Amino acid sequence: MLNNFYHERVAPHLPSSIKKRTVLFVMSIIGFTSLIVGVIGTYLSAHEVEELFDARLAQQARQLAQMTDVENFNGKTTVIYPAMVLEEDEDDEDESGLEYEGKLHYQLFVDDKLVVISGDTQLQPYEMDEYGFGKAEANDHHWYTFSLTIDKGGKKVSVVVGERSDIRGETISQIAAQAFFSSLVTFPILALLVWGAVRLGLDPLNLLVQRIKKLNPHKLEVIEMDDMQEELTPIQTALNTLLSEIDLVMEREKRWIADAAHELRTPLAVLKLHAQNASTAEDAGVRAEALAQLSHGVDRSSRIVEQLLASARVENQRVQSTVEDIDVLTVTRSVVAGLYPIAWERSVTLELIESLDVLSYPISQGHLEILLQNLVSNAIKFSYDNSTIEIGLEMIDTTHFQLSVIDEGVGVSSENRERLLERFFRSGEQAGAGLGLSIVKSIVDIYEAEIRIEDTTPHGLSVFILFKLD
Repeated sequence: MLNNFYHERVAPHLPSSIKKRTVLFVMSIIGFTSLIVGVIGTYLSAHEVEELFDARLAQQARQLAQMTDVENFNGKTTVIYPAMVLEEDEDDEDESGLEYEGKLHYQLFVDDKLVVISGDTQLQPYEMDEYGFGKAEANDHHWYTFSLTIDKGGKKVSVVVGERSDIRGETISQIAAQAFFSSLVTFPILALLVWGAVRLGLDPLNLLVQRIKKLNPHKLEVIEMDDMQEELTPIQTALNTLLSEIDLVMEREKRWIADAAHELRTPLAVLKLHAQNASTAEDAGVRAEALAQLSHGVDRSSRIVEQLLASARVENQRVQSTVEDIDVLTVTRSVVAGLYPIAWERSVTLELIESLDVLSYPISQGHLEILLQNLVSNAIKFSYDNSTIEIGLEMIDTTHFQLSVIDEGVGVSSENRERLLERFFRSGEQAGAGLGLSIVKSIVDIYEAEIRIEDTTPHGLSVFILFKLD
């Protein structure tokens, strides 16, 4: 589901360049991670700042308590730096160069009497914990306080040290701002480094592209590269497989063109001769004979072309993808019915013998039709007049069924029987390219079936094809 969402909604809006897309992904991850780390770091820094400021308050309170001279106390309250305490508009750094010094406040009590105060505002701590840390509100500001009480010279000395909360907020803000500024400055530099790294990492892909561009379209060779990266190995393997298959297809096309030129050269020359004879003949009988020969030559050339085209179709479909089961009986009946007119001209009877009610097999319907047409038409061609051809379908056992075509024709000698499946082998003087049974053999090989050719008693030829059921 996530993969579909990415390809349907996200991918169309991304750069088409792998390099740009990779940099975008990497920098997005880095940016998101930096944001998370920054938030966590700011939170932890704020906590550390709180502890540091609390420790400073406690330290100052203890120092004031220890430095207090209770013996010389005259009972009057002393105010120190009255103009430096709560001025909103004064700078955060005084002449001493100590930042935020003016925003620290302290009060000193001796026997609960205020003796020293660092300004005209008195803090009243509340929510004090067991360690003395508390809070206070004064002059529209929130204060963090630390209170300490000790016994000194028989008198109770109490110290309250306070610090405005905006000091800590400013410090935390500065930490966050510095972290953000650092990230802002380094982000473009990091993007350039990532861009260079991605470009360097994609260099093997560019080498593969250059190697592909150098391929000769007339002679495709496999791509071989030294130190092929692991990620590119599947691409190289797939390309080499594709190139090998394309090379085979090109070789088959070249062979088919050569075969077609070879097989059609003589018939076309004969057709031209008959046409010339018909055009120059003065006698009507000679002209009629030439035209009859011309018609016969056209029929023979048509059969040659049909066989060549059928051979090309089978060769191009030699690598089969997954095919669905088809009804073999229905296809067989249809092909046999289509051949009845040809058999009728020869006074040959086609007899379909079925011992099955249903027969399904995973085979291309086109392949099955070509196989049946070649077997049956070949049997018709070599059968005697008024003879019978039996086309049979039967189960041999639970895992095999057999297709058979048995004729009562002229048959073939034992010497030639082994050559019947060769390309362009002709037995007898019948017209054709000698491709019929070689096409059948190609289809049989595609489906890993077995073909067997035997004599028919008393004469004729029998072809048996054994298919294995999955």
